[in-house]
Order: sequence, then C-alpha cells, then structure tokens
Amino acid sequence: MALMLWSDQYRTGLPGIDREHQELFQCVNAFDEALRQGLNREQVAETIEFLIHYTANHFSKEEILLARTAYPGLRAHKARHAELMEHVTAMAQTYQLTQSVLTVEVSQFLADWLSQHVLKDDLAYASWVKSTSPPPLTQSPS
Repeated sequence: MALMLWSDQYRTGLPGIDREHQELFQCVNAFDEALRQGLNREQVAETIEFLIHYTANHFSKEEILLARTAYPGLRAHKARHAELMEHVTAMAQTYQLTQSVLTVEVSQFLADWLSQHVLKDDLAYASWVKSTSPPPLTQSPS
C-alpha cells in the first residue's frame, strides 16, 4: 500500500504545481517502497538522489512563481524549503558515507512533511497566485 495517496484536499488549483506535487508523492512512495523491499544501497541511494533533485527543482519553480507574483510569504516559504533540503541532503550524505541504515521512519517523516507543507503552506499561497494570474507552470522538472 502506498504511503502517500493523492486526493483533492491537496489540490492547489494550479495545474503545474498539482502535477509536480503528485510526482513528489510518487517519489516519496518509491523511496518508502525501496526501503521496505530492502533494495541494495546503490538502489536506495539512486532513489534518494532522484527525490532530492526533483524536490529541489520543484521548490525552485515554486519560488520563482511566488517571486513573480510578489507573494508576501515568500521568505518564510523559502526558509521551509531550505530546512527540508538541508535535512534530506544531510541524511543522504550520512547514508552514503557510513553504513547507517535508513528506516521507514525516514519515509514517514518525508510523507508527513510534504503532506503538511502542501496543506498548510502551498494551499495558503494558491489563492494569492491565482488572483495575480501569472503564466501557469506547465513543465515538469527534468
């Protein structure tokens, strides 16, 4: 069973953002599944790297969108993004440099953080962004 299930409660009404959030849910689910299946270190590391790169690209696009619309909460939003990226990057570095074992608690942390971030922070900016009518985010990260 998937750790994170997409539902309308997470929908911002910004198609590009929603599509990328759905992808992030899938990334966290893939990471959780890799841990639960006991994949080898290289496979888990590849999953972590993909998650980090996708998340960083998504956060960057989101921050550009918020800057273009002069969102008043941009500084705080960027700080929350930076906190997660620091945490996940440190976790990945520790995993690569040591023989530490990642547990499903890590994927639960990511799922909880992402869920709360979308519900609290991203839904908060969605109405602001829609009211300023910027060009939509249409491309997914590569």
